[in-house]
Amino acid sequence: MVETLEVLGHCPFLKQLCSHFGTERTFHYVEDILRSHATTARFLTESSVGRCGGRCGAAAMKRRYRIVEEKLYARLVTLNEEHSFGLEIVDTASLRKSGDIICTNANGMKSVWDSKDYKRKVPWSEVKKLARDVRLNGGCFGVIVAANGVSKIEHCGLCDGVPIHVCVPGTVREYTQLYLTRIATEEERAIVGLAAQRAHMVSLIESIKSLMLRFTSAVRLYDHV
Repeated sequence: MVETLEVLGHCPFLKQLCSHFGTERTFHYVEDILRSHATTARFLTESSVGRCGGRCGAAAMKRRYRIVEEKLYARLVTLNEEHSFGLEIVDTASLRKSGDIICTNANGMKSVWDSKDYKRKVPWSEVKKLARDVRLNGGCFGVIVAANGVSKIEHCGLCDGVPIHVCVPGTVREYTQLYLTRIATEEERAIVGLAAQRAHMVSLIESIKSLMLRFTSAVRLYDHV
């Protein structure tokens, strides 16, 4: 116990606890925290066990998602060739913050596509990620392809200033979004870019405010210890 507290004693907060509650009580406090983290880690490990009875659940899910992404890519390539859209279609699933597929027209305008194999509606957090990817890649809009729809959006809506379209896999809406990519203009990209940057700044300011409130609360709690 003494050795553990000597290691942890470099933390000013724990030094303060020791001075108020004594080393033994502080040790038990730290021990409870470590125990709770161990319990959480064990729960996460157990919940990741797949149907195969081992820790292959995550790998199997990743493979399934990859198959869905490859099918979407194949459909888009086929539509592009059949209708002579002249789009460049790139599989970006292995790249960070680039969606699953990026389609670019002859003028360099882009749409960023994301395929979701969810058994329920795609959560809003995933929509926000796609909106971020559209902004970072200078796209005109984003497309989510999901069999069970998307939270808060039925067919088309805005997320953080970015237009997001929703498609059911293998339907005519995939063709429609490819056509919209073909006719997208630089003016559209500029408008979306400005709206997305503004939304990003507003979100950043709100995050800073939230962190400041948490910091203030933590300082007040520390003063009362």
